[in-house]
Amino acid sequence: MFKPARAGWWYVDLVEIREQGDTIHVVDHYVDIIVGPPGLPYRVAVARTASVPTDPVPGNDSAATTCTVVTPLLVSCG
Repeated sequence: MFKPARAGWWYVDLVEIREQGDTIHVVDHYVDIIVGPPGLPYRVAVARTASVPTDPVPGNDSAATTCTVVTPLLVSCG
């Protein structure tokens, strides 16, 4: 639940949903984004925490940028 100061924001979680017989499997890909109202700048940072095969250069597995929300479904980064 967002605090009142964050009313109108969107929370997006990237998951994979697979159906296998009578069972539904949900796999969280650990990509979580909070999208604020239009015109509000915010910072996005990502880092890979595990991989197969093992990454030979793990020191370069993160990045960050500043983004501005244009609409709840359109974000401009750069």
